[in-house]
Amino acid sequence: MPALLEKGLKESEIALLKEVADNITKQNQAQKDAIKSRALITSQRIAAMNAVWQKMSTVCQCAKLVFQNDAAKYNLFQLTDSAAPKKEEPTTPTDGTKQ
Repeated sequence: MPALLEKGLKESEIALLKEVADNITKQNQAQKDAIKSRALITSQRIAAMNAVWQKMSTVCQCAKLVFQNDAAKYNLFQLTDSAAPKKEEPTTPTDGTKQ
């Protein structure tokens, strides 16, 4: 503080600078704390969603066994809208060589 007084700053200006610096430090710490808690909240949300997905998966697997001969009800228990992947047919070369 004496160095600032020697440079011509008034005590009120020095007090204001200290207040601003303290506010910046508090805001910085608050931001760091928020970032840390965000990671915890995210991991809790992921764990909860994984638990729900596991239960849904089990119900759907059981229902598919029960309704394996009823296509309409079987399709009600699809977890995704994507179609089953098609098996690739072996291709024959067009240049006359054997595979």
